Amino acid sequence: MTLMQRLEAQGKYQRTTALLFVGGVAGLAAIWLTGPIGIIEVTRGNALGWVLVILGSVFAVATVACFVAAARRLARPAPGKPSAEFGVVPPSPNPRPSVAWTGTGMDPRAFDMLRDPAPGGSGGSQR
Repeated sequence: MTLMQRLEAQGKYQRTTALLFVGGVAGLAAIWLTGPIGIIEVTRGNALGWVLVILGSVFAVATVACFVAAARRLARPAPGKPSAEFGVVPPSPNPRPSVAWTGTGMDPRAFDMLRDPAPGGSGGSQR
């Protein structure tokens, strides 16, 4: 991934997060407009009041979902805590054992036996 692609992806990520916050604020405004008016209309016996109360409830759920999604996008793992990439080991470009195994008593050929078994059956390649 090139630098420009990363910058474009980061900009898209930030725009999406901002839109989630704007959606949450718009949801708050919608709740403020539909909820109280709906309750007043229900107390007057108007059926339209129930529609407004239900619509206000739907706006409330959508608002909470927007704010939770935006907060999760902005959240960063705490220092010392595992992140999403924790425990993911990238594959080595060189599959042969490294110099780190020198002096450990492990024969590098043991890795060859595990990787490519002999075509005849069990065991490893004969060297």
